Amino acid sequence: MPRVKAVNKLPREIREELNARLVESGFGGYAGLSEWLASQGYSIGTSALHRHGADFKEEYENEMAERRVILDTIKAAKSVAADDDGSIQDATNDAVAAENLRFLYRLRKLRDDMAPEDYGKLLSLINRANADQARSTIAMKKWRSSLRKELESKIAGLEAEAAGTVPGARKLDAETLRIIRQEVYGLV
Repeated sequence: MPRVKAVNKLPREIREELNARLVESGFGGYAGLSEWLASQGYSIGTSALHRHGADFKEEYENEMAERRVILDTIKAAKSVAADDDGSIQDATNDAVAAENLRFLYRLRKLRDDMAPEDYGKLLSLINRANADQARSTIAMKKWRSSLRKELESKIAGLEAEAAGTVPGARKLDAETLRIIRQEVYGLV
């Protein structure tokens, strides 16, 4: 079994503060970070911090790049069309599901370097995120189904008017109904 890295032995709060300081310092200043850790009661050398910093920098830059792509995609989708059909929400749900899967794979890679209780907590958080994302997807599907039924009901009313079964209603021709169904409501 591989040796647990010194940085991974740090309490979560200290490790998070270390990572925040790494980002603030532009992933440099390892001697100062080593001194700060010593003042907190943890002795970790600059070489170990540099290895952690290099790994963390790569993860950080990859995450920032992925977030920029996601945000750019959502902005582009919003500029092209209104989100009446929920396509932006679908894209967001897909992105969240993909991110949850990436977290799960990364967590599995880190399992041997983590305390079992930390692994269990993170696994539980990922499972909770997956459940939340699934509920969001189900809610979106229910909303779509409800919207579709409402639109089909409106179309049926228009078709009844066109067929002349509604007394006093103006008649619509088949082509006008087709245009309303396809172009206005997006139904085929």
